[in-house]
Amino acid sequence: MVLGGSETLGQGGVPNTYIEELLPVRLKGAFEVVRCEPPLELGLGKAAPDAARPALFWRHDVPPADDAQVMVWAGEHPVGLWHTVGKGRVYVFAGTVLGTGDGACIPFWETPFWAGLIERMAVK
Repeated sequence: MVLGGSETLGQGGVPNTYIEELLPVRLKGAFEVVRCEPPLELGLGKAAPDAARPALFWRHDVPPADDAQVMVWAGEHPVGLWHTVGKGRVYVFAGTVLGTGDGACIPFWETPFWAGLIERMAVK
């Protein structure tokens, strides 16, 4: 399981390493983290936010690998992806915990949606 952040994925020295080959996303390198303006709501379907309305403020702008399966969307953008590698699965959450809510938005990490997602990635 790989979680997005200011020092992970393309921003964390992973491009052109064996780790990149394992990921269900294609890295762009430095500066792939982009602000979500307006904040994007996470959900299990494309443009279908969860009832808890978990908000994402920054994300890694990385396209899915050819065989990636999308398990979480941020609006129209896939942010929770996985694929099979050997006998296991590799999960990437391309969202970050950067930014704060403004009262109208609830940061995704403060919602039950996030706890459920972590559980699904760790248990499956």
